[in-house]
Formats: sequence, structure tokens, C-alpha cells
Amino acid sequence: MNIRKYMFFSILFLIFLGLMIIIAYRQYYSVVVGHDLPVMEMQDDISRRARVSEGGIQIIVNGKWEDFEIRGIQLSSFKPGYIRNRSSVPKEDVIEWLEAIALLGVNTIQIPYLQPPAFYDAIFEFNLSHKEPLYIIHSVPIDGEAAMVFYNAYQPEVVDNIRADMRNTVDALHGRAAILDNQRHHAGLYLKDVSAYVIGYIIGDQTSAGVVTLTNQRFATTRDYTGTYYAVQDVTPFECFVAENLDYICNYEIENYGTLSLYSYLSSPETDPVEHRNESNASRGAGFDLDNIRYLKPDMQNLIACYSVHPNSPVFMDYDLVDNPERRNPDEPSAYQIYLERLVEHHDLPVFVTGVGIPASRGVSHIDLDDGYDRGGHNEEKQGELLVNLLEDIKGVGCRGVVIQSFQDEWLLHSTHNTKEFDDPESAYSWQDVQSSDKCFGLLEFIPGENAPVCVVDGDASEWVDAPLYESNGIRFTVNSDNTYLYLMAEIPDFSLRDDTLSIALDVTPKSGASRWEEQNLDLPFPADFIVNLHGYNESRIVVQSRYNLFRYRFAYYSHIQARQTEVPAADEPVFSAIYQINRYNVILQDTNQPLPIIYHETGQLIHGTANVDDTEYNSLTDFCKDQVLEVRIPWSLINVRDPVRRAIQPDFFMEGIGDEIRIRNIRIGFVYRPQDGDQVSSGALSYNLPNLSNTKYHSRLRTSAYILKEYWNRNKKQEAS
Repeated sequence: MNIRKYMFFSILFLIFLGLMIIIAYRQYYSVVVGHDLPVMEMQDDISRRARVSEGGIQIIVNGKWEDFEIRGIQLSSFKPGYIRNRSSVPKEDVIEWLEAIALLGVNTIQIPYLQPPAFYDAIFEFNLSHKEPLYIIHSVPIDGEAAMVFYNAYQPEVVDNIRADMRNTVDALHGRAAILDNQRHHAGLYLKDVSAYVIGYIIGDQTSAGVVTLTNQRFATTRDYTGTYYAVQDVTPFECFVAENLDYICNYEIENYGTLSLYSYLSSPETDPVEHRNESNASRGAGFDLDNIRYLKPDMQNLIACYSVHPNSPVFMDYDLVDNPERRNPDEPSAYQIYLERLVEHHDLPVFVTGVGIPASRGVSHIDLDDGYDRGGHNEEKQGELLVNLLEDIKGVGCRGVVIQSFQDEWLLHSTHNTKEFDDPESAYSWQDVQSSDKCFGLLEFIPGENAPVCVVDGDASEWVDAPLYESNGIRFTVNSDNTYLYLMAEIPDFSLRDDTLSIALDVTPKSGASRWEEQNLDLPFPADFIVNLHGYNESRIVVQSRYNLFRYRFAYYSHIQARQTEVPAADEPVFSAIYQINRYNVILQDTNQPLPIIYHETGQLIHGTANVDDTEYNSLTDFCKDQVLEVRIPWSLINVRDPVRRAIQPDFFMEGIGDEIRIRNIRIGFVYRPQDGDQVSSGALSYNLPNLSNTKYHSRLRTSAYILKEYWNRNKKQEAS
């Protein structure tokens, strides 16, 4: 019994001691460090950093209100190897990122969801040591999974979760949060008060048009709401939901911290209040309008209209304002610019745009027929140029700010519609699928290898030091890999890419494969699933055997989006075809009832160039290079590898569907060399054992696009200062 009492009082004492340390820690920062924090305006015992004034945004600097244009970038704590919501990214890494962000000319970071404590510690320390701080806009997403299960914004799980997240986020930014367990976001002890740098909060990311529409139908009689600071009257049920939640966070921040920020509920082209003649029925009734919210305290105007507007989605934007749905006159403003003009004209509130991104991915998830803002398929230089074009459009129509998506690549984002078979949230943090556009939005890329890549595809053989898989008669052939690519190297005397042909066969799955390519009259060393056919600088490509053609299975056999395929190809059918990636499904324009065909492109076609960043001809989309040697890099998902870390591949989807997987240990590889003049050379069957990639270390680099953006934003800063 005495032991129990001793244990009880010991634990009680440790808890008391911990609380005293926390109180002393906070007191130190409030007294010693507090005088270095920027001064906020006080009005009726409420402090604020930012306000809405005459249709614009202002912040207080040195005691005076100044007009403020948000030049923002989204930043999270993502690094390869860190699981979402369990990240322990070092504070020093975040400070390094903030230093790079500040040099771009950025004045604001948007944080997409609650990050780990070290993330906010880094912001606190960075801002204290810099004359020009980085201000904060913090997002609080709706629980998208719960909302999509019930299609009901008022479902208790949805309401309880978003309000808990609002409280946790506000508490964390004020340095008063002890979050022990949080399944949706990060947890920990948040002690650094960064609220002096907070401009505002954006609520409701991940709200789908379907949730809005069905909420309006289920609660048709809910038309009014009156809170402490906001009220709406005779509006839609979802607008009542928006007003309630904005009132909740405003009331929580004022009651607990005496602070007033800017607030918004995130909208999109599918949920905006503007009519679109070609939008679907699902989104036609999903619009909500923040202008309908009344201030109950008129001297506290603090709402902004925030929109997540990617330049190439949804599809109806391309056909909304043109009479000819095939093409718009290239001399006219872009569909993106026209859309933003309509938003600005509609709103009395300041309009702020977020989620503006151009991916530097190999894969393309959407093709913009008119303006070239394809979602993917751009090299780093083009990524930067298109971002600048978008920023010019946004500024030109009178928007009050913009946030670029994003500073770093975030591999944990869901795969796009055309790569979803390769999306495994349990392991997505450990490898990058460059075929998935949304995993490549960043200005900062992460590269496998502690200090240097495994292979730089530039035709230089210096990094190929391991013993080759094949070496005979002056021909050397070998293979390597990392978490992003499979690398192939062939050194062949007098090889001409224009005149000769090198066909490299890959056997990925034991379930199928053809030992002959009938169209090319080519016998292969073994039953192969893919052929990397290298002939010509612009004609080289990867082709896939019919049975393992995922595109044909998904869109012809399974869903009949393409011309219907009814027969299952034989496991050894000697037919190899191009590898495609779908960019747009069948669309019917609501205004004219006109069907538009699907759009797809050949993603298996290979680009010749150099991937050496120090080369003046550097092209980040390089697939192969012929110089001293021939080097090729192949994205894993292009050859149906679901996860290179777990060594998992697609199954025989004609028999097993695409929800399953097969684990493999090696890939059979072999080549057939066909010179224009001379005898054919075949390597026979070679075996490449897949390495253990689970403990890969990474380094990072700023893409070329970052320097283009830096030049643009810093030029704007100088113009504003003058």
C-alpha cells in the first residue's frame, strides 16, 4: 500500500514539475522574447494583425496599416520517409526551407493542415531573426473521408472533427496546445506562440460539390443562422453551415486569446456562386457565397473570398465562355483569366486565390486544349514560365493575393485519376511516382541518394562502377535503380541511334509475357511484358504486351470508355502496343448536349536529352541520353510496379482485377541489338535483383522554376517599393 502511495505521489509530483517547466518556458518567451514580436492593433481588447479595408487586405506594420498583397507558397513538413501525421522533420530542415522561401520574394506561407511542433518552432525562430517575417495563413480541412461517407456536412462526425481541428489549430498557433493523439493531423506539445504572424484561417479544404448539393437537399428548411459575429438570412443550408463554422472559429479565437484574424471558407469553380453553362448537375446546385454573410459587429470586417483554382480543372472551365467548343482564339484572354475576372466582379469581399500550381511531372492528368496549362508534362523551365503567366493573370484581374502550390513535392497527396492504381497511402511517403502529376507540384524536389543521384542520365558512364549484367564482344550492359526510376545502361561500340535498334525486354510479372514481337518480326530472349525500343531520337518508346496493358484493361475492357474490348488477350499474345495515359474522360456539354471524346496521350514515348542539371541543355523530362554510352531511366509505374520499396507489382488484372498485387524479387532483363549493318546480338536472359530501398536517404534541390519565380517576385517587390 505504501508503495502504491509512493508511486501515486511521485507521478503527481512529476506532472506538477512538468507543468511548472511549461509555465516557466512560456513566461520566458512572453517576457524575454515577447518584446521582439511585431506589435498588433488593439481595439476593444481585441488584437489583430490583418483587416479588410476598401475591398483589399491590410496588415499593421510599425503601428500603421498598410495595403498587403499576399505572395504566398504552401509549405508542409513533408520529407521522404516520414509518414503523414507522424512526421518528426527536424526544425533545422524547416528553417532551411524558410530561408529559401524568403529569398523567392514570398511574404506568406500557407500551412495546409496541422504540422508537428518543430515546424512552428522553426517559424518562430526564423521570424525572430529576420527583419521581414513570413506571415501565416493556416488551413483547416474538413474531414473529407467522413463527409464523403455521409454526403452530409451536418453529420456529427464531420462537425465534431472540423471544430476540434479548428480549436487545435488556433491553440497550436498560440502556443497552448497539448495534442496527445490526432488521427487526421499531427500531435504533440505546442509551446511557441506564432500568433503575431498569423494573417488568417481558411476553413473547409476537401469540401466536394456532392457534399454541398446533398446537404442542401437534406436540410432544405435550414435557411437562417445568427451567431455571435456573423449571420445569414434566407440562404442555402450549406451557407448556414459555412457561417456557423466561421462564427465558431472567430468566437473561439476572440474568447480564448482576444485575437481577431481574417477568415474564409475555401471554395472552388465547382462550388462558387458564379453560373457556368456547362457544369454538371452535381455541381450546379453546389454554389455558396461568402458575400451573403452579414457582420453583426460592422467594425470587425474580416472575411475574404478564397478560391482554390487550378488553371486546368474542372473541364467545364475550358468550354464555359466560348461559342466554339473546339478552340478559342489564342489572342483572347485565357479561360483562367476570364474566370477570375468573373469572381472579382461578383464579390464585394477581397478575392484571394490558392492552389495555383503547375506540376513538373512526367505524367499528365489533364490537357488544357486552349491555353497550354496542362496538369503535368512540363520541364522545370516551362513550369516556372507558366507559373509567372498565371501570377500575371491573377494580379491583372484584381485578386488580392495568391498562394503557389507548393514549396516542396508532397508524395503523400492522393494519386491522380489516371494513376490511382499505384496509390498506397501506407507506403507513398517512401517513393515518388513521377507519372502522377500532383506529386510533383513543388519548387523543391527530393532525390534518392544522400549526396548525389544513383544515376544521372547524361550519357556519361562514370557512375556505372558495379559489375555489368552482360559484357561480351565490347558490349557492356547493366542495370540500377532507386525509389523513383529503373536505370538501364548500354555501351555498344559504334552504336547509331538513327540507324541501329536496341530492344530491351523486361519481364516484370510471372503471369504473362510474349517471347515474340510479331509486328517487328523480333524474337525476344524470354517472355517479356515490356520492350524499351530505342531507335531514333524522337521515335524511341516503351511498349507493353497486350495482356499487361493496364490502359486497355481500364478503359476498353473494364469500363468501355474506349472502343469496347470483349476478348481477354492470351497470356503469351505476341502483340506489343503503345502505353497511353488518359487525360480526360467522355464529357457531355450541358449547354448543347454535345459529347466530347476522351483525350489521351502516349506516355510511353521517350524524350532524348540530358538530366544533368549542370548542363546548359538540361531537361528535367529526359528519359534517355546517347553520348559516351546509352542511358535510360524508367518511372516504376510506367512498367506496372505498384511500389518499388515493397517490390509489389500489378497482378494479372484480367483475371484478378486491379486491387490486388504480386510481390517479386527480381526482374528479368535482356536485349536484342540490331545494327543496320552487321549481325544481330542477343544477351539472353539476365536477372536484376531488386534492391532493398526501405532505408534510402535523400537530398534536395530547388528546381529551375524556383529561380524564375524568384526573379519575377523580387522584381515586383522592387516596383512596389518604388
